[in-house]
Amino acid sequence: MTNIDKEIKHRSRRGLLELDLFLSGFINKDSSMMSVDDKKRLLEFLMIDDMTMLDILQKKTNPLAAHKKIVLKIESFNANALQQSRKR
Repeated sequence: MTNIDKEIKHRSRRGLLELDLFLSGFINKDSSMMSVDDKKRLLEFLMIDDMTMLDILQKKTNPLAAHKKIVLKIESFNANALQQSRKR
C-alpha cells in the first residue's frame, strides 16, 4: 500500500455514519485501482468538511469542478453496489 493509499484510507474515516456508508465500499474496493492523479483528486475531496461533503454526495450542492469526476465515481460505485444487493 502506497503512502497516498494510506492517506486516503485515513482521511476517509469520517465523523458521520452517512459519509462512512457513502465512502467505505468505494475506498476499500475501487480507490486502489485509480490513477495517481485521481487519487490526488480524491484526497483533495476528502479534505472537505463533513457537512459540505454530505451535501455534495446527497446532491444538495454541486461539487467543485476539480472534484466532479471523483464524485461521479463514488456515485457510480454506490449505484452498482445497490443494484448488486437487490439481485440477491
